[in-house]
Amino acid sequence: MSGSDDVIGFKKIDKLLTRFEDVWNEGGYKQEADTSVGWETWKWDYHEYIQTEFLDEFEITELDSEDIEQLLAVLNEPVSIDSRIPVYMLGGGANGGIAWRDFKEISRDNPTVTAEILSFFFDPSEDIVERLETFHEHYDAIETAPGSLLALATCLLMFVHPDRHVHYKWTEMREFFDEFAGYTVRQGFNKSQYRQLNEACEQIRKQLIGRVEDASMLHVQTMIWSWEELLSLDDLLSRVDSESDPEIGGEDTKRYFWVNSEATNWHREGQQTFYSLTNEKGGDRRNLTAYRNASSGDEVLVYQISPTRQIVGRGHVAEGVHEEARNESEETIEGITLQWDKSLDGASWSEIQSDGELESSRLVNSGNSFVVTELTEQEFERILKLSEKTTFADYEEDLSVPESEIRVERKNLHFPDEEWERIRSRIYQALESGNHVLLFGPPGTGKTKLAKQICEGTVNEKYELVTASADWSTFDTVGGYQTTSENTLEFKPGVVLDRFKNEKDGAPTNEWLIIDELNRADIDKAFGSLFSALTGETVTLPFNGSDGEPIQILDASRSDQEIGPSRFYIPNDWQMLATMNTLDKTSLYEMSYAFMRRWAFVPVGVPELPPQEDGDDAALQALVGEYVSVWSETSDIPEVEDHYELVGRIWRAINEERVIGPAIIEDIYTHVATASSRDTADYVSPLIMYVFPQLEGLRRNELERLLGRLESIVSGDTEELWTVARDFFQMDLQQNNEG
Repeated sequence: MSGSDDVIGFKKIDKLLTRFEDVWNEGGYKQEADTSVGWETWKWDYHEYIQTEFLDEFEITELDSEDIEQLLAVLNEPVSIDSRIPVYMLGGGANGGIAWRDFKEISRDNPTVTAEILSFFFDPSEDIVERLETFHEHYDAIETAPGSLLALATCLLMFVHPDRHVHYKWTEMREFFDEFAGYTVRQGFNKSQYRQLNEACEQIRKQLIGRVEDASMLHVQTMIWSWEELLSLDDLLSRVDSESDPEIGGEDTKRYFWVNSEATNWHREGQQTFYSLTNEKGGDRRNLTAYRNASSGDEVLVYQISPTRQIVGRGHVAEGVHEEARNESEETIEGITLQWDKSLDGASWSEIQSDGELESSRLVNSGNSFVVTELTEQEFERILKLSEKTTFADYEEDLSVPESEIRVERKNLHFPDEEWERIRSRIYQALESGNHVLLFGPPGTGKTKLAKQICEGTVNEKYELVTASADWSTFDTVGGYQTTSENTLEFKPGVVLDRFKNEKDGAPTNEWLIIDELNRADIDKAFGSLFSALTGETVTLPFNGSDGEPIQILDASRSDQEIGPSRFYIPNDWQMLATMNTLDKTSLYEMSYAFMRRWAFVPVGVPELPPQEDGDDAALQALVGEYVSVWSETSDIPEVEDHYELVGRIWRAINEERVIGPAIIEDIYTHVATASSRDTADYVSPLIMYVFPQLEGLRRNELERLLGRLESIVSGDTEELWTVARDFFQMDLQQNNEG
């Protein structure tokens, strides 16, 4: 049965419904479940987000122009998964990204008209065919295949009305309906067919009522997308053979072909050429079925064997199998006549061969060994899509970080107001100017936490935190060859290049990078080949990517370049943040001037600790209290004023020999704050655990002086301070040198 107006009926689907019921109710689709069906409950999170953030506040069938921007913002939110949901539902990659970009642009061009269109489109009381037709007319400029536009439309319908509409995606729908209904799902923006499919899915939804809680089209869509995982191979029904079933393939349908071409004399609009069914020796061509299936009007992609090895044109079958005279003799031979329609700068063979959607096609499996190969419509459209050159500029909106989105906030860090304003202003100005930011200062000043808060406030979770080490080389930062499970070499990007490409679909990304303790790395060894890229030059690496092309690092001025497996594009708004402990500066690798001038250096210091005045440490006590107040906001640390003065005196004593930041003091305070009183608190243990590691490098007399001061401040077994210190620092420290 093909796409008629008949009701679609299912056969032998009860077992699948039962299997879905069992897996769903056992939590098999949840994120934490270890099942083959995968995590699917994020769809309910996205619908709930749309419901609470928009549908509860706005009437979806009575939109006005002011509502459109809010609707787009809600739909654009990457809820639960690290991707915009409509892009993900269209299969991700360039196709989904461009379709979603165009949808937003068209919606914003005329919000008044868009509000009217979408109000009608989302109105469930109106006819679905008319609603889809209205959507199609308004968004027909979206640069994607018609079927993808239908997928986008029905994706929006399902998440707004999950009790009424199912999401259409041709590949999944085709396989499911072929398997369980013997129904052939056709491609394209077929509105009437969608009505049939949706009505059939509504019957499935009704059968799920009572089996799963609040059965909706989200459940139906999830089952359709995962049915093969739900059933073992032994449970699969036999595929309906379209050649033996008179209801399938009975009508005239357009066919699609791939044709290899050597001669170029017909590569002009309107020119024709004849492809014979026999070769030069008179023998039959291989794959004769493809020739005999060709009929007038069928579509053709022309591939030039050499020297270009790429799709060079698009044409059609002018006449199916017929006889023509061989040369000027009276003898005739059979063949087909093709006509050239349009020249293309199309996909190369390596691109087609490496494409995941074409890997099971006869074209790829045969190694393009036939002169004429029949394609499915899906394969034909996919090759055309590969021929459409997607550039980095197409992702400009997704890759940009507007100045208005830069956030430099204190949150759960405490700095005196004047000091914070100085730090905030410097960081903001550096980021606004496009400079990378290096936060430097003593240990424990909150540099790493501040860097994370900047990234989270500005780019949400689109950042990575790594810690530098002396072992780093360009293999770690840029990348290099690694051995695969098939014992072949494959280029793997390092921590820097990995920020610019989505591992799943190869789409360009803009993930910021935090490098903790940057100066622990040998900068020249670890970042050598990145120097040029960071200053706006394109760099070609001595490695090849999966397409056999050299790995290239492109700067922001090359946004017009085509996206490719071997190209890594550094967006204009990409930023690195790094930290450096000034305590380490003299003992670890120095940064060269060539590297330093690519960064804005922002000091993050410690507050000035008030001196004791006439035996009174009230000012110091108040300062510690300010820090404790901030710490307690994000943890269970109690605010015990009895400890403030003593903790402050310890901090001041340490800083007279080795400056440390408040994070280490927080560790000390947290340890003692649970004690019933200051007299019963154990101050010795946190000094050994948290302070001693920061004192490495002090001279003997400096250590003796500091230990003497600490001994005079804290109570308890201070003798342990000396015993542990002698062993820790491997020095014969003398007690009571100076208190």
